[in-house]
Amino acid sequence: MLTIGNFDGIHRGHQQIFSKVVERARQLQAASMVLTFDPHTLKLLQPKREPFLLTTFDEKARLINQEGIDLLIAVAFDQNLAACPPRRFVSELLGEQIAPAEVLVGPNFNFGQGGRGGNELLQEMGEELGYKVRIVEPVKTDGVIVSSSKIRELLRAGRVREAAKLLGRNYTLRQPVISGCGRGKSIGFPTANLEPGQKLLPRDGVYATWVNYRSKYKGAVNVGTNPTFPATPSGPEVRVEVHILDFDEEIRGKVIEIEFIERIREEITFSGPAELREQIKKDLARVNEILDSSASPNP
Repeated sequence: MLTIGNFDGIHRGHQQIFSKVVERARQLQAASMVLTFDPHTLKLLQPKREPFLLTTFDEKARLINQEGIDLLIAVAFDQNLAACPPRRFVSELLGEQIAPAEVLVGPNFNFGQGGRGGNELLQEMGEELGYKVRIVEPVKTDGVIVSSSKIRELLRAGRVREAAKLLGRNYTLRQPVISGCGRGKSIGFPTANLEPGQKLLPRDGVYATWVNYRSKYKGAVNVGTNPTFPATPSGPEVRVEVHILDFDEEIRGKVIEIEFIERIREEITFSGPAELREQIKKDLARVNEILDSSASPNP
């Protein structure tokens, strides 16, 4: 039993597909399989596009494994595969290499050169190659169809709570801590600086977050260019800085994970360190209020 797709985000819609794949595989006494692509197809097809990934490949593999899938098939997506006609795409991947008994996909699945292949062709070729096709209807949350594009839209607007509802979990950033300028420490609020990485960052601003490093801590994260202290003469650079509450360890070089819970405010240009210090105190009070009122750190 097989499903195919990019599955960026492993959101509630993807989770429903995987659940049905596992259920049907048990009925058929067959393996449950997920075929996905590395890198994401848009990385090759739209190389100049801003970072858009909701999950790295490692995250995606881990989340798929948690859904009870028996086998993850990662296909290298390159120019040859991008130019592959839809019929050849299906015959080579499904007919010759995998030969599934059934294929389960969402209603808008496209494949092959230019995305010209769709579910109608997939079903037609299933009759030729000996597999059945099942279509899973989209999942809705609060009346909204769950999709990776909708989650990206919400994150770009800073609406991380709404994005978490569609994902089925909090949106995360997992990166090593790098050296910073030390300005936070100089005003009494040391920060851990993270590389932005390849994933989509939520809209610039300050967020209440959970920080995972051996245990779970409260955190205040600033995403943006820190306009009060410009990064370089050549122009602003996007930074991710987190102040971890009730925490005093040296974690430079260590990997930490941030769970975005709620956007507190816009990024602001301050007159100097004193004004910034006062605002941070207000931000931390708001972080405590938000996280203390959460029944659970998960959506």
